[in-house]
Amino acid sequence: MDNFAKIQEIFFSGIQAFRGDYESINEIAFLVDECFLAFDEISIGTKEKYHAFLDNLISDEHAFDIASGGGKNHKALKLLAAEYLKQINIKNIQYEHLFCGYYPDVMDADGSIVVECGHTQNPEKLLAYFQHGNTQECIQIPYPICEDKHIKGFRFVAKDGLKDFLDFRDQQNIQQIKDIKNAKK
Repeated sequence: MDNFAKIQEIFFSGIQAFRGDYESINEIAFLVDECFLAFDEISIGTKEKYHAFLDNLISDEHAFDIASGGGKNHKALKLLAAEYLKQINIKNIQYEHLFCGYYPDVMDADGSIVVECGHTQNPEKLLAYFQHGNTQECIQIPYPICEDKHIKGFRFVAKDGLKDFLDFRDQQNIQQIKDIKNAKK
């Protein structure tokens, strides 16, 4: 499977179908192919722990109000993500906190690690976190499938030159818009 197909599957998981955001997926795949971004699969936690969070949310809708936003499956993933961050010694964890124009599902206080869970409708936010924030690592956690024993996460890590490349890309896009506008005059 090529990087485009892998990354598409990572961001558009669960019951949601891929709706054609090829540009962002293609750009992320390009950045991986060109070594501006590294990515690997990690284990976020056990499926049993995920189901324990889910069972608690089903039995008591307000059991974990701290992780508000989204359905019960989405909240269970956010709680599991927070537990994962605690295991890697991240102490100050925030849910749905405004960052770079978006509300990441889970992040550390300074935005160096950002986690998105489930189906991410706009994967371009991953690039915004790297470009405009202090982000070193983004983790995308797709909805699990039946045969999963562990909840998988996919860690994207900024490599040298990523921010410069994204800034250059934006400047090129602005220049192209100016050129089109000037050609109409």
